[in-house]
Amino acid sequence: MYNCLKGNGLIAFSDPAGAKACLGLISILKHIHKTGEYTVISNKEYDFYKDWDIDISIQTSFNLKLQVDKPDWIFTGTSHPESSGRFELEIIKQAKRLSIPTWAFIDHWTALALRFQDRDGFTWPDKIIVLDDHAKALAIEDGISNDLLCIHSNPYIDYIGQYWKPSLQASELKESIGIKDRSATVILYAPDPLSLRNEEEVWGFNEGMVLKELLEILKDIPNVVLLIKTHPLQPKGIMEEVNLYSGYHIPVHFINNINNLELINIADLIIGFYSNFLIEAAALHKKIIRYFPKTGELDPIKHLVIGERATSWIQFANLTKNELQK
Repeated sequence: MYNCLKGNGLIAFSDPAGAKACLGLISILKHIHKTGEYTVISNKEYDFYKDWDIDISIQTSFNLKLQVDKPDWIFTGTSHPESSGRFELEIIKQAKRLSIPTWAFIDHWTALALRFQDRDGFTWPDKIIVLDDHAKALAIEDGISNDLLCIHSNPYIDYIGQYWKPSLQASELKESIGIKDRSATVILYAPDPLSLRNEEEVWGFNEGMVLKELLEILKDIPNVVLLIKTHPLQPKGIMEEVNLYSGYHIPVHFINNINNLELINIADLIIGFYSNFLIEAAALHKKIIRYFPKTGELDPIKHLVIGERATSWIQFANLTKNELQK
């Protein structure tokens, strides 16, 4: 894929995971091609943009016809239409009308065709990049033509493996967070924002319920610190309220403005559900526990075998305690 994206490109994204994939892509293309120029746009602003030496233009709408220089190609992330306002899809539609080659990257294994649908139906880019054979099979099952599909690794994960280095000393970062005891075991909880769309009705749990259970597990374990990495789309108040009324005296720090990889680097154990955050942690060879009680068929990342999966509260407690006692 990287060798196909030569010349000048327009890169567009909305949701966080797609943003990171696109930013990773740009960084890799700059290393490979040296000469390409890239216009980068998004309809959302995230704190992690500051971690990239890339100029990102924030625009709520975008008109390709107003651009003086027509790009050689367009590459977009893909997002859930409710959270993105179909920002990327609108750019794909404009590009199709102007006969500009379009590539779109799907960063996960869920809601694949939905990302390309609006009230007018489906608009397909020239190439849709999916992560693996499993994602490709799901995409075909979802109604996406096999002719459109290509398999490629996530550019962000490629970037982590090839180029990323921590910019902060672990001790320096811990001190800035407020972790006074450098020998403390650092647990990083990075949940998906299931309450955003009331998905607890689908999965049978949400991020607040798991936090409550996690605090119960940690109450008797000495010298632990809990960092909670809030998702950029996390609804306010849900986890804060659980922590406030837990009654436990565990040091808890809510984090929303520190680079994911820097946080992962200082964590001894990472806990989550099925988000790309866990894939980032796996790329850095971290210990991971996933809470996911539903059947394996519903688990979006079952095929990746990331960390240890807990399918019940009891198993979640046992796995967590066992990891912390090693």
